[in-house]
Parts: sequence; C-alpha cells; structure tokens
Amino acid sequence: MVNCWIALDDTQLAGALELVRYSHQWSPSKPDSNFHGPRHYRKAMEQAARNENRTPDIFHVKVPAGGASFHHGWVWHGSGKNNTDTSRRALVLHGISSAAEFVPNRLHEGNGPIYSRYRLTNSTYLDTKYFPILWTQT
Repeated sequence: MVNCWIALDDTQLAGALELVRYSHQWSPSKPDSNFHGPRHYRKAMEQAARNENRTPDIFHVKVPAGGASFHHGWVWHGSGKNNTDTSRRALVLHGISSAAEFVPNRLHEGNGPIYSRYRLTNSTYLDTKYFPILWTQT
C-alpha cells in the first residue's frame, strides 16, 4: 500500500505531517485512539514503539501547496493540532490491492468508521466507485 498526501495549503512545522522512520517494519498493532482529533494522537504509535523496544524517529514533512508526500501505508503518520491561523487542507490518496477486504469485527476501530462506509453493501470488499482499479497485471 502506498499513500499520497497532497497539500492544498502550505504546511508549517506546527501541525505538519509527521512520519516515523521504519515504523512500517513494526509488528501490526491495534489502534487505541480516535482517528480524527484524538486528545493524544501519538498514543498508539508510542505504545507500538515500546512493544518493539524502539525509540520512534519522528520527522516532520513540510509540503508546499500543490506538493505531495508519498509514504508506505504502514508507516505511522499523523499530525498535531493546527495552531496557526491558516488552513491545512489536503487530498489523500491510497493505493491498495483490489483484493483487500474489510475485517467486519474491526470496523469500529481506528479509521474503520471512516473507510468502512466505502465498502460494497453487505460485503467485505471495496466498492470500486470509491476505490477505482487503476491497473491490473494482465
């Protein structure tokens, strides 16, 4: 999976996109915070780092309006509260396998409440109206 984060406004260090180097290599862990606007947005990442006996190497990505940041979908990424007077709008694209499925008993966790609305009705598969197939191997 690859994510593309496209800035519609210039991002500043305060509230910029944060990534944790090599976190895509950590063992999968259960999210334990709200996806949008959690009080402590790094909580799940910090716990995952402790589980891996690692100190997270966090770096900030300042992206100019119209620019983009690409990262592996399992790299921990987030951002703190925007404490500036300017907007921080972005367009996010996810490149994932068309064979990906939702896990029904986890739709209430992490970003499940957000993305699960884009699944086929009464199905575990992605609805291609929202997740179009961009290429095939044939």
